[in-house]
Amino acid sequence: MGATCAWCLGALALGLFLSCGAGCSNDESAANSPASFYRGNLQRTGVYEGPGPRGPPSLRWKFETESCKGSYFRGVGLPPIIRGGVAYFADLGGTFYALQSKTGKELWRFRSGLGLTSSPAYDNGLLFAGGLAKTGGEFLAMSADTGEVIWRFHEKDMYPTLPTQALAVAGRVFFGNSQGSFYALDAASGRVVWRFAIHGSKNSITDQGPAGIRSASAVSGSTICFGADDGNLYAVDMKSGKEVWSFRTEGSIIGNAAIVGQTVVFLSCDTHLYALDVVTGKLRWKRKTDPGLVCTGSVPAVADGVVYVLGDDGQTARTSIFAIDLGTGEEKWCKKFEGGPLANASLSIADGAVHWGTREGLLYAMDLKTGKERWRFQTESRREISSCPVIADGMIFFGSLDGCLYVLE
Repeated sequence: MGATCAWCLGALALGLFLSCGAGCSNDESAANSPASFYRGNLQRTGVYEGPGPRGPPSLRWKFETESCKGSYFRGVGLPPIIRGGVAYFADLGGTFYALQSKTGKELWRFRSGLGLTSSPAYDNGLLFAGGLAKTGGEFLAMSADTGEVIWRFHEKDMYPTLPTQALAVAGRVFFGNSQGSFYALDAASGRVVWRFAIHGSKNSITDQGPAGIRSASAVSGSTICFGADDGNLYAVDMKSGKEVWSFRTEGSIIGNAAIVGQTVVFLSCDTHLYALDVVTGKLRWKRKTDPGLVCTGSVPAVADGVVYVLGDDGQTARTSIFAIDLGTGEEKWCKKFEGGPLANASLSIADGAVHWGTREGLLYAMDLKTGKERWRFQTESRREISSCPVIADGMIFFGSLDGCLYVLE
């Protein structure tokens, strides 16, 4: 199939997708579970169907990546996606893997030559991810069956830069980069459909350039939302690449927004949690947050009308979990883990529990109704768990900076 024909089919598919919204079902989407997507869905709420372990879990299997063996970029820093019984992920050294999710048996691996690679995104038999090459940022598409590279994308403004976590849907793939460009590519060919440039040229924290994009994006109907270093949250039309609205904060927005219904929530490095109307971009509410984790890319998780965010007390650097009413911004409760280890930035929700990893290699599960700890799991290496957990099929998947992918049951 020629590139022009492939582009037309991709445009038609996107049009059908946009006409019925992100919830429109088809054979492809029906085959996907929440574990098929980064943060559980295209809205990036961090909610997974599960089920996960109910009691204290045990190690089902552990896979040692090539980054265990002294790679400069060591570890599994981002979560896998699980689709059709296969776990797809990358280590920070740029090697991509496909493993049987139940056994850990390797199906294929591909050494991309990239560093600091993102989690792959999946659409129509292809995996999409970016990373840092010797000549700058690079983005590629691979066959999910074999790991074979289908196309590579590199433009002048991607040097020296790093592509963000991708979002792939209906024949297009979307991502930003640290030079402030946000792209829509044709998924089949890698052809540029449109490119959007953010407003600011300076980082809102350092007041120096360039201002880039580091957050993953989230979808609401025909709109895609992402944050940037210039302090803006942007909403862009997925079909045309035209700005729908932007909302200015006083700090960089590093972590992705989460969208539930007509509300988009996100954290800014100005140490506030914001809720906006996703259609108009108007402020619904904002509240002060603890500063400790915001600028590490902290992201909210949202379930049943409640926003869950991590924080610390700013003094002992111990973890707290805050539950905030999505409609009003009022605090419902706060659970402080006195003497507990400092958590990392991302929470995942399944089975009425919130899950997170720590810098000391502990994985926790806490009951959302009672605030009580359900269980904890300590990795042997005690190295940092920087990957948000993925919960599916009675198992929980997470990566560690010791270079391993862990699966508990």
